[in-house]
Formats: sequence, C-alpha cells, structure tokens
Amino acid sequence: MDQSILKGELERFARQLRLMWHFRNEESSGTINPFRPKSKFNPKNRDASIEIYISRLEEEILALDTNLKYSNLTKEERQPMKTLRNDESIIIKEADKGSGVIVWDKEDYLKENSGHGYKTCQKEVYKFEKPHRKYLTLILPNKKIMTG
Repeated sequence: MDQSILKGELERFARQLRLMWHFRNEESSGTINPFRPKSKFNPKNRDASIEIYISRLEEEILALDTNLKYSNLTKEERQPMKTLRNDESIIIKEADKGSGVIVWDKEDYLKENSGHGYKTCQKEVYKFEKPHRKYLTLILPNKKIMTG
C-alpha cells in the first residue's frame, strides 16, 4: 500500500477519535440534512491520552512492511499453477463473462483467432493432454476436464 494513502487513512481515523472524544457528552440532535457539505471540523482542545495513542499507532503502522505479498493458495495449489503458467503449449485466458477460465491448446487458439478478430466462446471446454490433467484436477476440482 502506498504510504501517502496509509497516512491519509490514519489521519481520518485520528479525526474520528478526536471527534468522538470531543462530542462524547452531547446527545444527537436527530436527523441530519443529507445534502449538507461535509464538515472539516477538527477539535482544538485535544485529550493528551488520545494524542499519545494516535501518535504511537501511527509509528507502529508506518513501521510495518506494507510491501509483503501473501498468497491465498496453498503450496499444493501453487505448484500446478506455476507448471501451467510456464507451459508454452497452452494459453490460459479469462472467459468473456463470469469468473471462468479457458485453457486453450496454443495451436488451436492461434487457428481459431487468426484473422477473425473477436470471438465469443459458447461454452466452457477444457481440452488437455494427459500430463496436464492431474494439475487441472487440483486447480479446478468442480469442473469437467476433457482430454484430447
């Protein structure tokens, strides 16, 4: 995450804490006009304990490494994906609609799409040679996989 975005979010959070403290003893006036301009009010009389909390929170959050990338796949799922991604004989594309995945044999894909421009796929078809079948059953456990 970008540091400037993170700092902006921290400032908004700090303002909310200050406002909650500032208006802690006041009753709500009821309805609020939804078309009123957003307030930029930031309380001047601030509580020292809240300010200490905010400053320590900012220090800790800004010290975190925000460039870490975590995978949502297990090791057993990552290996087949890596194998398929590195396989030059197939092409993996997103389906036109929905969240489907289409895996083409590279030669078939080039024949089908050469000079024809845009074409839609009428149904999901997974056509694979035997070596890829074991990887695909791990990645797509609920899909019918056909071998050619």
